[in-house]
Amino acid sequence: MIDYYEILRCSIDASHDQLKSNYKKLILLHHPDKSGESTSDRFHLIQEAWDVLGDSHKRKQFDEELKLFYSYTKNVILYDTVKVDELNHDSDGDYKMCRCGGHYYVTNDLKILLRSLHAVYIPCPFCSFTLKVIE
Repeated sequence: MIDYYEILRCSIDASHDQLKSNYKKLILLHHPDKSGESTSDRFHLIQEAWDVLGDSHKRKQFDEELKLFYSYTKNVILYDTVKVDELNHDSDGDYKMCRCGGHYYVTNDLKILLRSLHAVYIPCPFCSFTLKVIE
């Protein structure tokens, strides 16, 4: 999950004014016309973060999702973290074997989700371990 607070370099309890101030500094710093480099991805990510955190209703919803995400990942027994292109492939799709002998399968739906979240957690169907898959 993308943490928009990290992108704007603020804490979750930052005021609206703090968020706005950091947004303005970062958007100028990473603007494609000013930087001379191709930083459009970073620029768009900063804009996306502000679009969410600058709106009180969207921010409240994001805060709830972020807290849920961190509460889930805090209680996970992580077996491994792998990049999606490091997974094995067979006729059923992409997978990684768990140490218990089970398989963590990465479906096409999870790959689509991975593009927007940048990380997905897949529980093993046979034990208590979880695999973290990143882009």
